[in-house]
Amino acid sequence: MLAISCVFLSFSSAPVPDGGAGVCVTGCSPYTEPPFPTWSHMVSEMSKECKLMVHVGDTKSGSGVCDDDLMAGPLRIMVATGTPTLYTLGDNEATDCHRMKTRGDYTADGGSTCKDDPCTYPRESQFYQAEAARTYMIEQFMTDTTTDLTGKLPVTTQSEECPFNTMVVVDKMLVAPIEMPGSNFGLSNEANMEFVDPYDSKEKCATDACKATMSHLDMFHRANNCNMAWIEGAAFTAANFGLKAVIIPFHARWWTDPPNGGVKHEAAYGDFYSKMKNVTKANPDIMFYTVHADSHYWITFSPDGIENWVNVMVEGSTRGLTSFGQFKFEEGNEFDPVSIKEVHRKTPEEMDMYSD
Repeated sequence: MLAISCVFLSFSSAPVPDGGAGVCVTGCSPYTEPPFPTWSHMVSEMSKECKLMVHVGDTKSGSGVCDDDLMAGPLRIMVATGTPTLYTLGDNEATDCHRMKTRGDYTADGGSTCKDDPCTYPRESQFYQAEAARTYMIEQFMTDTTTDLTGKLPVTTQSEECPFNTMVVVDKMLVAPIEMPGSNFGLSNEANMEFVDPYDSKEKCATDACKATMSHLDMFHRANNCNMAWIEGAAFTAANFGLKAVIIPFHARWWTDPPNGGVKHEAAYGDFYSKMKNVTKANPDIMFYTVHADSHYWITFSPDGIENWVNVMVEGSTRGLTSFGQFKFEEGNEFDPVSIKEVHRKTPEEMDMYSD
């Protein structure tokens, strides 16, 4: 705890620009081609209703190639509103870039040839390695680790190594995103992936880019180590400042059997599950809200029946529809001071190019 104390005593609550109320969280959106009309409309509405917007990852579908338009374009639309914005990494724009349906040119060594003529997605991908894609997103949006993506809102960032892990207070709610993508946190050791993007060894790498990149296993350990300290630090900070609500956004659907508890993949999410049980037990007067996307439906539950832990999965993008979750602090309720609602925004028809 002494190490955490040294890091987090410097944290201070920053003023949030006027306009809107609370924190809005979305993910698994927009899953369409530019210029993203449905997404643009929803972001415009969300920016007016919220003081802080958080995208919890999967800025594109699993079938979209890993390129700037699909990975970074949706976030630029959020930033352009001027409403403070945070982002944490999803699997579709990083850890899954090695997959055949994402590698738009279907030519990587070790993979099967394109079965269709012409190929379903004949475009060349910009990124094939998870670490390269992650680095690109950091370079696009997180060169200044002292503010949110718009540059307007001061935030505390854990480190340059883990810049997705930030912290800020909005309406008496401590918001502390962590980097925890889906697809088993990058620990899905899939056939032929090591020709393109190494899982734990570079022996099969067929390209210099593959040989030079960080393995999925090393990426997992880097993020997971940061996350464990950040979750504990968020709890410490909330207690130190007398805050009653902590919101921890990330991407992955980590659970397997709500509301009974249990993790989807022990190696990937077991540490997170144990850490959350520990901090909620140690801080019974603080409500913890973990919020994520990943499986495209809305659900709220208290894992293991823990009364001061609520897990929320936001729906994200479905055909012709996209949505976000809105968290508002309500005075007068000492035990559970936050109200949560799902907000849908449907706009004129657009062609949905992807189904995943």
